[in-house]
Amino acid sequence: MEYRLAKKEDVSTVLTYIRKLADYESRSDEVKVDEETLKKAMFEDHLGEVVFMMEDDRIIGYCFFYTIFSSFSGKKKIYLEDLYIDEGYRGKGRGRDFLKHMAKLGIERGCQAMAWGSQNWNIPAVSLYLKIGAETENGRTHFELSQVGMIKLINE
Repeated sequence: MEYRLAKKEDVSTVLTYIRKLADYESRSDEVKVDEETLKKAMFEDHLGEVVFMMEDDRIIGYCFFYTIFSSFSGKKKIYLEDLYIDEGYRGKGRGRDFLKHMAKLGIERGCQAMAWGSQNWNIPAVSLYLKIGAETENGRTHFELSQVGMIKLINE
């Protein structure tokens, strides 16, 4: 396996992989990002990065990630927003390899932990995460409040 960071000229490929993941999760209608927004977020605002997983010079997966900071511990964490491997390459240890690579990258960047979420129904992924020793973060569930929800809250 080889890995490489995405460059500006890879933005269309990143968007393709975002759409593949959304399709896999039956959430295609939720993808609103376009190439220009993605390019600005990644390469001007530095809000996230992408690592491609490669086999025989062909991209077979991607991981969109960024660094977060824990106010309690005062430590950096690498957060995996998306991790996706093309269907024909799953079930062969590549997910574990990708997580191993991301952990190594996190350590190289001074991160003290790696965090991510998963769909509860994705049993193969959840099984892998538990098998490698991942734990739920103090039994917490992650929530999200949409912009509509934020405005509603502000106006209460």
